[in-house]
Amino acid sequence: MSPPIPEIFTINRAISIDPAIAAAVRICCTESPIRGDSRLKQFGFSGSIQKPVTPATLQETLASALQENALLKKPLLGRG
Repeated sequence: MSPPIPEIFTINRAISIDPAIAAAVRICCTESPIRGDSRLKQFGFSGSIQKPVTPATLQETLASALQENALLKKPLLGRG
């Protein structure tokens, strides 16, 4: 079971303020679809994925997030 959507954003905010991991690429994984939710980008998620996750969907989502990360020239992990 996934945490409720408000908790996901709370957890993500905590990650965002930790300099050691703030720049990490983040994917929101939930049981309910939230694609198109403008809050995802606002809170630093590179994308979302809905359970159950197939290997092809996971690969596509991660590739897209990593490509976006490379275009923004952000490090994969913060170096605090």
